Amino acid sequence: MFRRLLVPVDVFAEEYELVHQAVRAASPLLTPGTSELLAVNVLTPRGAGISTQEFPSRLDYLRGLAKAALESLTLDAPSTLKLRSHVMPSGEESTRAAVRTVLDCATEKSCDVVALGTHGRSGIDRFFLGSFAESLLQQATLPVLTVNEECKTDIPYKRILFPVDDTTINGRQWIYAATLSRFLALPITLLYHHRPMVTVVPFPYPATIPTAELDAKDAETRVSGLKARMQEAGVKAELEFIAAGGRTADHIVERAANVNGTLVLMLTHLGQKGRLGVGSVTRHVIRRATCPVLSVPRGRET
Repeated sequence: MFRRLLVPVDVFAEEYELVHQAVRAASPLLTPGTSELLAVNVLTPRGAGISTQEFPSRLDYLRGLAKAALESLTLDAPSTLKLRSHVMPSGEESTRAAVRTVLDCATEKSCDVVALGTHGRSGIDRFFLGSFAESLLQQATLPVLTVNEECKTDIPYKRILFPVDDTTINGRQWIYAATLSRFLALPITLLYHHRPMVTVVPFPYPATIPTAELDAKDAETRVSGLKARMQEAGVKAELEFIAAGGRTADHIVERAANVNGTLVLMLTHLGQKGRLGVGSVTRHVIRRATCPVLSVPRGRET
């Protein structure tokens, strides 16, 4: 499926378990025998724990430390995976600058997927994923695999959970999901959350007009058509239709936790300048899911 994986590594933070989780989760998505893993560190004064004034004079020493740390990583990855490392010094301290550096590297090195571990934090400081992960998700134009530190799923995967909406049903974005399903040789569960329609019936019409029921049946018929198309494409697809209130993200997280070994596939809208427009549903799923989440821009049909 993917041929070149980029994994950002903060070598001075030494949170290597998150890196290991990300690599373990991404490895099944890589084409056997021909794939590469690029471990990348953005070297900044703040990250290295020194002042901006000291940074130029100690750059070579710090670059050597970072390079050695990247090369010494013992990653749980296939033996056929080619491992490479890259250190990129940056005098800019902002998170967005670090993210731009990583994504520029991904473009330069022709990477087709990024994987990273997240803390899943939330609070008034808005670091619900950690500021780096949130900024990367907002700026990325390629698929991003995120793994929460609370991830409990087994690898290899056992199924793909694919939340769909009317845009997916009426378009061709499902082809990406079908391609992923065939590559992994896994069944795929289509998850559709239908919120019951509230209808105000004015007097004197009878209060038993089954408008909401008909609306739900129509929605289920339409998403069943998508299931049929995927089955015709050679995918083992099943449908989970949820006609209930509540938040869509909550239903996705709950269903993902029901089956160990789940990979959640979220199609996200491209935002400004073609970047991933990570909406509230995807944000909540990434923050709370105890399994890996692959966020992919809508419109990828390969």
